[in-house]
Amino acid sequence: MLKNLKVGVKITMGFFFVILLIVFVTYMGFNGLTNVKDRVEKGDDTNRMIKYMLEARRQEKNFIMRGDEEYADKVLESIKDIQNQANETKSRFKQAKNRKMMDDVLEAIGTYEKEFNNVVDTMVEKNDAEERMVAAARSILEVSEQVRQEQKAEFQKLQKEYVIDEKLDDKLIKADD
Repeated sequence: MLKNLKVGVKITMGFFFVILLIVFVTYMGFNGLTNVKDRVEKGDDTNRMIKYMLEARRQEKNFIMRGDEEYADKVLESIKDIQNQANETKSRFKQAKNRKMMDDVLEAIGTYEKEFNNVVDTMVEKNDAEERMVAAARSILEVSEQVRQEQKAEFQKLQKEYVIDEKLDDKLIKADD
């Protein structure tokens, strides 16, 4: 059959075959690069989530060490960034298994947020209790200082009157106590 065709037709069929081959190779290359690009974007998204998680943990440590609410706000901000990134990444996944993993991430970060809020509440309660304790201690100190001053005044009064030594020693001990 090919022997009976003219040379021009054979050359045209050869070019057509080469063009089909080029189109096929181009499609396969484009499809492969699109898949690679998609995977790279998803990998970048998950790396961003990891970066946000590490930032949240760093700010959490700062909050625990310093007790400043500024750091608690930064932790909550990082949590929101993680949640937004996880939702965005989840929308890019087509497989149910991968979408489920993003749901697991969202659930875990929700639990982390809840527990962090418990830590913040506990720290606030602790600080309030410490403030009340310090105020009570200052009040006791003031009363003790008044008693000490009264005892010292009585001691000086007795000293002027030349009362017996046992009473003076007793007043002095009470004043120091």
